[in-house]
Amino acid sequence: MARILVVEDNELNQDMLCRRLRRRGFDVERAADGQQGIVLARSWRPDLILMDMGLPVVDGWEATRRLKDDSRQPQLDPGSRPECPCHGRRQGESLASRLRRLRYQADRLSKAA
Repeated sequence: MARILVVEDNELNQDMLCRRLRRRGFDVERAADGQQGIVLARSWRPDLILMDMGLPVVDGWEATRRLKDDSRQPQLDPGSRPECPCHGRRQGESLASRLRRLRYQADRLSKAA
């Protein structure tokens, strides 16, 4: 089963994402800020990290850079924009559309695992 780390400071978003992913059979852990996300990513070694960019303590951009520079971590997928170290929200994309895209990517990940 694929392991997904959700790094999100908004408790409602975090809870909703974690519940939806668990219902689809994924093993899910959560962190509320970038520093917690870094620590959990290094210790738990998730297959996928869903990182909010506007996080307290260490923002998502910096947390992603630190994880990307860490040779112990698997290589991160470079997102849709060359300057973006992660997959992010596309301009004007609705939450429903983002969730469909996430489900598609998560299903691909679980088939590969």
